[in-house]
Amino acid sequence: MRPLKLELTYFGPYRHVLVDFTKFNSQPLFLISGKTGSGKTTLFDGMCYALFNQTTNDQRDAASLRSDFAPNTAESAVKLTFEHEGIKYQITRKPAQQVLGRGHKLVNHVAHVELLYPADSDQPKSITKISVADSFIKNLLHLDKEQFRQIALLPQGKFRQFLSSSSSDKAAILGSLFNTKLYQRWTQILKDQLAAQEKGQEQLQTQLNTLMQSEHDVDSNLPHTEWAAAVKARIDQQEEQQAKLVQAVEEQEKREAKANAQLQAASVLKDQQTELTQVNAHLATLKGQSQAITKATQTIHRLEWFNARQKDYFAYQNGQQRLQELQKQLQTAQQKLTETTQQQGQAQKALDQLQAQKATIDDLKTQASVLTSQLPTYEQQDRLQLQLTKQKQEVAAQKDSFEKDQQALSQVKEQLTKIAQQLAQFHDLEDDRVQLVNSQHQLADADRLWQQLQDVQRDQETKQQELKEVQQQLVAANQQLKTSKKEYEDLQDQRTRNQIAALVAKLHDNQACPVCGSLDHPHPAEVEKGQQVTDEELDHTNEAYVMAGKQQARLQSQQHQLTAAVQANEQQLGNLGTQLRTTLKMQDQAADFSATLKEKHSQLNELSAQLQGQQKLKGQLEKQQQTDTEKQQELQRNLDQAQKNLNDLQLQMTQTQSTFATQTKHLQYPDLKQAQAALKQLQKQVTAYDQKVSQVTEQLSNLQQTVSAYQGQVEQGQKEQADLQSTQSKRHSQLTDMLAEADFNCDWSFWQWAQDNNDQLKSLQQQVENYQLELGKTQAQAAKLKQAIDDRGPVDLAPLKQAATAAHQQLAQLQEQSGSLKQAIAQHKANLKQVQELLQKQEQAFTKLAEFKTLVSVVDGNTDSHLSLERYVLRSYFDEVLQAANPRLQELSNGRYLFALSDESQGRGAKWTGLEVNVYDDNAGRYRSARTLSGGESFIASLALALALSDVVQQHQGGVHIDALFVDEGFGSLDADALQQALQALQTIHGGRMVGIISHVAALEEQIPNQLQVETDHGVSTVKYQLEEL
Repeated sequence: MRPLKLELTYFGPYRHVLVDFTKFNSQPLFLISGKTGSGKTTLFDGMCYALFNQTTNDQRDAASLRSDFAPNTAESAVKLTFEHEGIKYQITRKPAQQVLGRGHKLVNHVAHVELLYPADSDQPKSITKISVADSFIKNLLHLDKEQFRQIALLPQGKFRQFLSSSSSDKAAILGSLFNTKLYQRWTQILKDQLAAQEKGQEQLQTQLNTLMQSEHDVDSNLPHTEWAAAVKARIDQQEEQQAKLVQAVEEQEKREAKANAQLQAASVLKDQQTELTQVNAHLATLKGQSQAITKATQTIHRLEWFNARQKDYFAYQNGQQRLQELQKQLQTAQQKLTETTQQQGQAQKALDQLQAQKATIDDLKTQASVLTSQLPTYEQQDRLQLQLTKQKQEVAAQKDSFEKDQQALSQVKEQLTKIAQQLAQFHDLEDDRVQLVNSQHQLADADRLWQQLQDVQRDQETKQQELKEVQQQLVAANQQLKTSKKEYEDLQDQRTRNQIAALVAKLHDNQACPVCGSLDHPHPAEVEKGQQVTDEELDHTNEAYVMAGKQQARLQSQQHQLTAAVQANEQQLGNLGTQLRTTLKMQDQAADFSATLKEKHSQLNELSAQLQGQQKLKGQLEKQQQTDTEKQQELQRNLDQAQKNLNDLQLQMTQTQSTFATQTKHLQYPDLKQAQAALKQLQKQVTAYDQKVSQVTEQLSNLQQTVSAYQGQVEQGQKEQADLQSTQSKRHSQLTDMLAEADFNCDWSFWQWAQDNNDQLKSLQQQVENYQLELGKTQAQAAKLKQAIDDRGPVDLAPLKQAATAAHQQLAQLQEQSGSLKQAIAQHKANLKQVQELLQKQEQAFTKLAEFKTLVSVVDGNTDSHLSLERYVLRSYFDEVLQAANPRLQELSNGRYLFALSDESQGRGAKWTGLEVNVYDDNAGRYRSARTLSGGESFIASLALALALSDVVQQHQGGVHIDALFVDEGFGSLDADALQQALQALQTIHGGRMVGIISHVAALEEQIPNQLQVETDHGVSTVKYQLEEL
């Protein structure tokens, strides 16, 4: 960003002034001089107000800078023209003020803004909403007011504050400039992971306690080693019981097998006896079927005899059928012969009649020949008629088209008027689009703040829960400390009493007391000697007392840290809530952030969809406008051509009508179609006559052939009938002889009976075969069963079943006891194994958790160094800034000073750790704090640091490009040499950056030839330029 022009109207001490910074393009270093209070700093208040809607001084707003001498009829305004990345922007702001309106009454004018870009365009885009413009400038420059002041505008005394500020204050500024919030998020992620691991450790302990408590026969409060030994002993005991049960089960299984074998043998015998009874009954049934089987065997014999001779019988049968068929065929052929002879006589009669009509047909052929020769004349007549009809249609169509084009032209003109009116409604569409973009940026900031707020809330809940737990633990620790202290004091008192009792027992007359040295002991102490207290017991109790004290101190420290963290979170929640309400413009303090954000997103999506729809509609209207304009021009051309074509067609139609009247005078038929129809009718009659003669002639020939064929068929059928009758007589004699030779009595009816029942032969054969097989099988089965039973009597199964059931029940009981005991042993072993695995996992988790706690403490800065990960990264960036500042600082201090980051804290806590600045004093040969520099030294050090910070930030932040630097005062504390060196340092700033120095130091006026001089006369200031001639 490079300022080009600044115009102030009734702003501060200026009535109307235009500052043209482009006059200093050839010599970027210039001086802004003037008396104190003349309004030099006001120029930059105006610049800052134009960009960020705020002045450089946090104590005054733009409305308070309205000129005291401003008439109530004029408005105060600031207009800034600047260039950024090759594009010119012009922003005008007017603060809220009272101006004389109609009726000579003061009217409150609200704040106003207008941002134009590109400013040098014929049709620049415009933004007139304050919030939209503010967001647009911030997104454009990637800076807010404070960052702009830090990089480009260094007000009176402000840029020295950065050098002397605390590490926390520097971190806030550097974090914003270098965007290191990422490391804060990493830190929070690690904290969340640590909390998850701690929760996992608690879950492991809960699982371990649950498993140990599941062993009801073992005390779960025992140390892990003793608990495992007790469970192992229990397992050994139950395994010994299990071995005895297994042996008892094996013995009972043998007894059960013996009882089952006896029962099985008896059951088999009883089944055999029952089966024999059933087999004998079945055998009796089979013997009762023997008569029916004999009859079936006779039928089979007769049918088999028939099958051996059925070929001859079937030949006779077929012959009889053929005789019947021949008789029918002879009758049919004789009937057909008679009918065909009659048809032959009728055909000859029809041919004679056709021969009589030949003269009439010849006359028709002559008429057809004449009409055929006249067809070309009829064709020419029809062409003229068609041409005349077509011309009439074209004239009518041309007239209709002419009228439609006139109507269409009127409609297009009316449509173009409507489109122009609709397009006029979209003049604010670009403003709405810019407002939408800025609203999206603002809502994205709100989402980020809401996410931060939720993160802090979750952390607050965790911290509050931890604080509650620590407070509970602290109460227990206080009680434990009291108990340990009392135990220690009681043991110490008991030991002292024992020592006194021992000394009293050793006192004798004339023997010096080891305490007072007296030889008389008139009143020795009466102390009852109690239980002996050893040094180990006393040391152990003292150690417990000391450990309880340490535990109390540790918990108190945790309580203090957690309380501070909760308070810090509360403050951060308040700040984030305020920022979120400000960003969302929430009037209701109790409104729900989530619902508001959801509503804002919904509104923004609806606005975006509406804007897209309007943009699309505008494009469609513009396209339709262009199409209709072209259509209007085309319609006008068509109208002109249509009028000319209409005149030509009417002339052609008149000529055609005359020719048509001349040619149709001597023709018989009115047109070609009727002439062709008459010719076709004549030709049809002639053709029909010829076809009829041909058909009758052909029919006579065919009928003659058919009569001959039928006569041949009759003769052939009569001969075949006589031959077949002779053959059938011989076959009948042969079949009669066969019946006489059969070994059973039968007559001619046998042949029909055998043919009707022959299909039963196979079923009868199968029936006899099955009967014989079943009879043999049943007889063999009866013999086998009699042999197996061997005349043994009936069997009683009841006692044997009772014995087998009793043996089985006893075995099942033993097996159930064994299974239960086996399952219990397996459960004990599983519990023991899981406990051992959980103990191993818990030990590994403890190690990992300790390491992760160390990592989180380091990243979060909870170490002796108080250096968090973000502070470490900022320290790297800041070191780069200091290294960039050192060449200028060396030059400005004649090689005396160099910046260096301090490795030591210059105060308590993280506030004074990590970003503290030392200077190496070459004269003293040692490092010291930058706060120990004198006023002049502090100025040149701050100047070098400010220039370096501006350069480094622009190198790291690709979107930040500030091509101007203004330094307000501070040079009065420099001596002549330091002043000269400071000027040289400013002149060597790379990149052609504009550098303006605001000062009233006379030496600067001599050293800097290019000046913007601010002059004041009775409280009204003006500017003029002093430029060096090149």
